[in-house]
Amino acid sequence: MGITERMYEFDLSKCTRDQLFSVLRTAKDEIVKYTNYTEEIERIEECIKKRKQENKRSKYVCIGCIGLTILLLCITCIPFFYREKLFISLLISSMLFSTAYFFLRKNARKDLKKYEEEILDLRKKETEAMNGIKAAWIIPYNYRNKFAVTKMCEFVENKQANNWEEVTNLYEEYLHRERMQEIAQQQTELAQRILETTRRREPPGLHR
Repeated sequence: MGITERMYEFDLSKCTRDQLFSVLRTAKDEIVKYTNYTEEIERIEECIKKRKQENKRSKYVCIGCIGLTILLLCITCIPFFYREKLFISLLISSMLFSTAYFFLRKNARKDLKKYEEEILDLRKKETEAMNGIKAAWIIPYNYRNKFAVTKMCEFVENKQANNWEEVTNLYEEYLHRERMQEIAQQQTELAQRILETTRRREPPGLHR
C-alpha cells in the first residue's frame, strides 16, 4: 500500500524521518493543490465584483453624457437652428451614446459569463482536491497550512529534524524569530517616526 492509503494508521510521534518526510511532502502537495484552486476562485470573484462595478459606472456615465449633450444642444442650438434640426441632433447623439453603452454592456456580460464558467470549473476541481486529501488530515490543525508544511518539509529534507517533535520545535522557533524580527522592525520604524516628528517641532536653529 502507498503512504496515502495508510495515513490514518500513522502516529506522527512514532514516524521515522523517511516516513515523516513522506507524510509532510504528501500533505504539502494536497494543501498546495487545494489552496491554489481556492485562491484562483477568490481572484476571479474579485474580478467579477470589479467588472460589475465598472459596468454600473459606465451606465451612469452614459446617461450623464446623454443628459449633458441634450442640455448643451438646447443651450447652443435653439438660437441658431430650427426645432427639426435640434430634434435630429438630439436623436443622433442619444443613439451614439446608447450604441456605445450597448456594446460596453455586451462585452461586460460576455466577461461575466466567462468568469462564471471558470468558477464552476474551479469549484469542481476544488471539491475533487478536497476529497483527495488524506495526509493533511493527520497534521495538527495549527500546522495544516501551506507555509507550515513547506517549512517542515525543508527542515526534514535538510536533516535538521529527524522526528515530529524536532520538526515542530524548529518550526515554532522559526516563527518566534520571525515575530521578534517583526516587532524589532516595528519598534525601529516607530522610533524613526518619533525622531522625525521631534525634529519638525524643534525651533529653527536648534537642530544641527
